[in-house]
Order: sequence, then C-alpha cells, then structure tokens
Amino acid sequence: MGLISKLKTFFRKLFRKSEEREQTPLTQCSKQLVNQAQTTTVKPKVSEVNVETAPPSLKTESSEVKPPVITSLKIEPEAKTEIQLLYEEYERLNKEKESIRREIEELDKRLAVGDLKPAERDRLFREKMVKVVGIAQRILEIKGRCAELGKPIE
Repeated sequence: MGLISKLKTFFRKLFRKSEEREQTPLTQCSKQLVNQAQTTTVKPKVSEVNVETAPPSLKTESSEVKPPVITSLKIEPEAKTEIQLLYEEYERLNKEKESIRREIEELDKRLAVGDLKPAERDRLFREKMVKVVGIAQRILEIKGRCAELGKPIE
C-alpha cells in the first residue's frame, strides 16, 4: 500500500505543478495571442497591392484593368528519374570499387618493399574486400532494378 500512496502523491504534485504553469502570466499571454491569431484575418492595405497583378476588387476606380504581367518565370530543373539516379549511383560505386582495388595494389607494393608486415597487409586486405563485396552486392541490386525498368546495364 505504501507504493500506491507514494504514486498518488507524486501524480497529485505533478498535476498541481502543471496547473500552476498554466496560470503563469506568460502562458496566459501566449494563449491569448494564439486565440487572437486564430480569429483575426489579415486584410492587405491597398498601397501594398501591385496594380498590375491585383484582382479588380482591390484596384482603385481610376486604374485600368490589365491582364497580369509575368515579370519573371522560374523554371525548376526537371526531376531526375529513378533510372537516372540508379545510373549515377552505379557509376559512383564503380569508381569507389576501382579506388579500393588501387589501394589493395598499393598494399601489395608496400608488402614487397617491406613497409608492411604480412599480417597487417592481410588484415587491411580483408577490410578492403568486405567493402568491395558490399559495393558489388549494391551494384547487382542496381543492375536488377534497371533490368526491371527496361534499361539494363551491361
């Protein structure tokens, strides 16, 4: 029973603290601002309206009704298709794979010169090969997806 009464008192204190926080002037002020923002509508001033593109209801009587004038047209670049993204990733992975192969060749050269011990070379070689195997698996996935889309990679 002692545990239950402790939990009850803990939650009562917690509830009181949350009620006290709601009664602070800052919280009340923020609630009022939120309420005002929800009920207030903003009307633009006539001086801020661009006469060329404004609807007729906002124009003054003396101004002519003109069709809207497009001053600049922003053309966004065409989104890349999935096949383009796959080809780009394929190229990047091939470059990374070739880079790792060059690093392995460098390890062999360092071993031949004597800069590297055989055990160290084997450890580094295994790490590089794990990366190459991961890259090769991803390349196979990309090739499969490209074949599904009808644009196989050879």
